[in-house]
Amino acid sequence: MNTFRRIIFWTHFAIGLTLGLIIVVLCVSGALLAFERQLIELADGDLKTSKNTDSSNKKFTVSELVSKLNEKEIKPSSLTITNNAQSRIQVTAGQGAVFYLDQSSGEIFEAGKNIRQAMQTLRELHRYLSLSGESRAVGKAATGAANLVFIFIIITGLYLWLPRVWSKKHLRPIIWFRKTKTSRARDFNWHNVIGIWAAVPLLVMAVTATVISYRWASDLLMWISGENVEAASQNNPRQNENDKQKAKPDYTSRIDEVISVSKAAVTDWQSMTIRLPLGETTDVSIDEGIYWNRFGRSTLTVNTSERKVLKWSPYGERGLGTQLRSWFRFTHTGESFGIIGQFIAFLGCIGGAILGYTGIALAIRRIKGMLPSNKTIGFSETPDRVKQVQPEP
Repeated sequence: MNTFRRIIFWTHFAIGLTLGLIIVVLCVSGALLAFERQLIELADGDLKTSKNTDSSNKKFTVSELVSKLNEKEIKPSSLTITNNAQSRIQVTAGQGAVFYLDQSSGEIFEAGKNIRQAMQTLRELHRYLSLSGESRAVGKAATGAANLVFIFIIITGLYLWLPRVWSKKHLRPIIWFRKTKTSRARDFNWHNVIGIWAAVPLLVMAVTATVISYRWASDLLMWISGENVEAASQNNPRQNENDKQKAKPDYTSRIDEVISVSKAAVTDWQSMTIRLPLGETTDVSIDEGIYWNRFGRSTLTVNTSERKVLKWSPYGERGLGTQLRSWFRFTHTGESFGIIGQFIAFLGCIGGAILGYTGIALAIRRIKGMLPSNKTIGFSETPDRVKQVQPEP
């Protein structure tokens, strides 16, 4: 082994052993979250659709239904309406609660909490290692660092995987599974095979997660794409949401007017999402269903008090960096490419977990072999076949 390859190997070895367990946690939780959207939709069942097909009946207004929620001491944080007469209005409230409002009957249906709470628990584990309070920042830093070095581990792993001789004889054992006689040989084979097949999806998930986790990575993406970093940060939806929460007075009673203005301004739309409570200006996130990015959303800014449109920001006219950032968010979970993308992300996460396990197992065996007590007597990997072996020269 030449000097450069030796340096790469021991760096790969040390980092993988140090943060390998966190990487396994990230991969396992990521696999369990892979089909979150489908599981929640399955749990909600028919709650999304109204059973009342008589369109002649007078419908309840959105403000009337929101008032009903307030009477039940439920404070909605956002609502989503779809361009389908039979669809109920979806409302999110505190602690991840979701309600469906039926405009025909005025009824309020609460969605199941169990699956959402389970997914929230997994997200807390995936993002913060389930730490809370002041320790939450520590968990976020740990998962961010583990994800960042995972990129290095994947790249160096590919370099170490490269066979010295490219032939069928040398490639066959490292690109496909084979029968092995010891657990060490099995782990080595699995580490090589899964590493090469899972490298691309794992690298994509790790890079996209870095952009999601770190502000500097997001700014770097904007800079590379030639977009103004400061201008992009000013259009940050999360920042706008914080500003809106601070805005007073509360204009939520005018939600019907905002919806009416939005429908008149954008005639071709599939869904609209509005955050509550309403401030003097309201940002309406609109899905037009016309973009290749199925999660691409345009934004309509409405002056709530004067009931007029202030700004229309189509997704397709936004800067390349802003659009890429939207792609990265849902490419990380595979959702950008539908169920096939989610399935690939799921398999990638399973592969990453196995890579973490086999890597740690191989590292521990190597460390044990380096201990003074093992210089004269070594042992086979199978516990029931312990035997003495010749010491290394």
